[in-house]
Amino acid sequence: MAFFEVVLPATLVVTALLIALGVPETVHTYLLVTPFFSKGAVKVPPLGPVASLEAIKNIGTNGGGFYGANAGYPFEDPDWATNIVEYVSFNLIPMASILSLGRVFESRKFGLILYSVIMAFYLFSAYLSFFGEYFGVPQITSLGTLFTGNMLGKETAIGLSQSTIFQVGATMTSTGAANGSIISYTPAGGVLGILIPLLLNDPLGGVGTSVLNIFTYVIFTMFISSLMVGKLPELLTLKIGSKEIRYSTLSLVTHPLLVIVPFGITLMLPGVMSTFVNSRPDQITQLLYEFATSAANNGSEMGGFATNSPYFNYLDGVIMLLGRYLLIGFQLVIAYSFSTQKAKVQGGRGP
Repeated sequence: MAFFEVVLPATLVVTALLIALGVPETVHTYLLVTPFFSKGAVKVPPLGPVASLEAIKNIGTNGGGFYGANAGYPFEDPDWATNIVEYVSFNLIPMASILSLGRVFESRKFGLILYSVIMAFYLFSAYLSFFGEYFGVPQITSLGTLFTGNMLGKETAIGLSQSTIFQVGATMTSTGAANGSIISYTPAGGVLGILIPLLLNDPLGGVGTSVLNIFTYVIFTMFISSLMVGKLPELLTLKIGSKEIRYSTLSLVTHPLLVIVPFGITLMLPGVMSTFVNSRPDQITQLLYEFATSAANNGSEMGGFATNSPYFNYLDGVIMLLGRYLLIGFQLVIAYSFSTQKAKVQGGRGP
């Protein structure tokens, strides 16, 4: 029912907006164009149902795109207006899910507190990414050239600020879309702003994961806070016992293990590491990003090496399966445990 009541209507609205803003939506495969200043050199830009695919992809918090460059290709994301529409569309359901959690617990305050915490981290990551790219590469600045930020690998029609906020949002959620080349980001902009949300397992979640990941953090935080004040741990009307703590801990520990273990093994394989084209520090970041995005079921890509190889295809596939279904299994056990509890009655002040 959620598809017909939420996803489908939202997809139709976003599709209409993208078409109005210039994103192609046609059954024709190509468009023959003869440039005015180069007569005889016919260009053949590809077309197709781009707007509808982009809409359902973003509303469903899924990555990829119609073109190989994804939203970095002008037909898929022509300018700042379409960039905002696409950015809002893949944040829509994850953010609504956080507020809906407050309604489930019949506590609007709880939903707003959780929403505020996530938004604070969201803005902090976006801040790091933007200013990391804005200040750019010090070696270029020291040359005395006019330098207004690291625009390498970014679409000039979108700009620096919208490129960074889009990319941070794609890793804060499980979307994994891209409107630029992540490998071209600076260490501050790429690692601190984009990679860290992946290491935290897409804190904002998405369609299919919803509030599962952040709710696990909440359970663990409530447990630690209760220990500090010497109080029995409970979340609103639900008691947090040893079973909930055990499985929330397993959920929190499994994700980093799925990143670190294959990361360490791969570093010891010279044949695999020889496919990297950049220097050693970049290799570490690119490899860490590869396994972090797989474990988080995000799908974004930094690249810089032969990712389309049997080794990474099989290994990433296993990591994706474990990163999604193993964690969901732990979280379903927690959900079942809560569902069998008798809710604590909250008494009010007498007359």
